[in-house]
Amino acid sequence: MKPKSGNKPKSKHSIRGLGFGISGQSEMLPETFDMLVGGTLLWKGKAQDLMNSAQILWSINYKKFSEQVLGASFPVAWMLAGFALENAFKAIIIPSLEIKKSGDLPKEIREHDLVKLAEMAKIAVDSNERAMLAYLTEFVMAYGRYPVHTNHKKMLQNFSTFSDPAEIFKTIWSIWTKVNRP
Repeated sequence: MKPKSGNKPKSKHSIRGLGFGISGQSEMLPETFDMLVGGTLLWKGKAQDLMNSAQILWSINYKKFSEQVLGASFPVAWMLAGFALENAFKAIIIPSLEIKKSGDLPKEIREHDLVKLAEMAKIAVDSNERAMLAYLTEFVMAYGRYPVHTNHKKMLQNFSTFSDPAEIFKTIWSIWTKVNRP
């Protein structure tokens, strides 16, 4: 049965929340989108959800790693930690932006480079933390998503940059603490 002219077919898998359908239906007004973009609580909440997930994966992988069991793999945990920091930085940056009534994410926060985002958020990081942010950016951009990096040279660099998972997470946590200070 064809929908009547001007009516969009409704998805039978629609999940509703905050007044809009997650199924891709165009129920959300651009003004609602702009309000959500400018709401730092949503960015902070997403950041916390991602860091919680990264911690869970890290603990599972670290147990395997310390017991020398095959299957310890950290790239997805690092990717989630990178996503968490990205969202946390953006929560800090957003209040300084003029949210235009465009229905688009502001170009200033379409950035994924964690070093640049830390600078934009005015989070002071030491040289080790800066190196960690660069490292995590590679996982956000590629290595956490794919079974190999998008570039041979960068993959080799990532294998040699940081080797101790406990030190990696300690450094990530140091940055996370700085970002979430009251």
